[in-house]
Amino acid sequence: MVYARRDDYVSKESCLDPFDKSHWETVLGDHFSMAKVENSENDSYNLILETLTDNKFTNIFLDKEEVNLILGEYDEVVRLLLPKLNQLDEQGLERLVSALEGLGQRDKAFEILNSHKLAKTDPDIMNVLGGLYKRKYLDNSLADDGKAAFDCYTKALKLATKINQTEQICANARNLAFINLIFDKDYEQYVLPFANIAINAALSFNFDKIWKLRALAEGYIYLNDLEKSK
Repeated sequence: MVYARRDDYVSKESCLDPFDKSHWETVLGDHFSMAKVENSENDSYNLILETLTDNKFTNIFLDKEEVNLILGEYDEVVRLLLPKLNQLDEQGLERLVSALEGLGQRDKAFEILNSHKLAKTDPDIMNVLGGLYKRKYLDNSLADDGKAAFDCYTKALKLATKINQTEQICANARNLAFINLIFDKDYEQYVLPFANIAINAALSFNFDKIWKLRALAEGYIYLNDLEKSK
């Protein structure tokens, strides 16, 4: 059974878990690109080719850290990435943090993100840190964790706006609307403005990416326009 790394419609569990692990394969792409192959530089193409020629399939365009994350092999991801912490780029740092959280080592993930140079200047990484605090807050309802999530998302939104990074503008505006809603802040003053920021930023982007559709769907829920959201 084959799972696409960025599939936002079919979960890894529903796709892979019914089958023995020896029959699991992962490919780079989303729900549509894994089936609509446009050239030979595609894992799905290579999987079909290698299967038909009875050769071993290798994920050419999906690296081993991503494969291990998908399959829940968090120990292996940490083993490979933690020794190279200071050399990791944004993507590698996100993978390491995801693996640590998957292992239940959220405190170690906090320690890394709070001290890493990228967390101070990169809206994607600041958003990841905000997500850690948000999930911790939802687990324990401690006000300090909720405030930390709010502060991270606020800083990330400012950084993303400064460099016109539309995806992160949408992501952090959505999260700020959600956090303010959980905080039971005044709806019109604190929730709706961020929902509108997410919607307007998403509408300014010309291509229908999953993150854009998600921003619109969630934003319209906050605006109580369920038909548009649907």
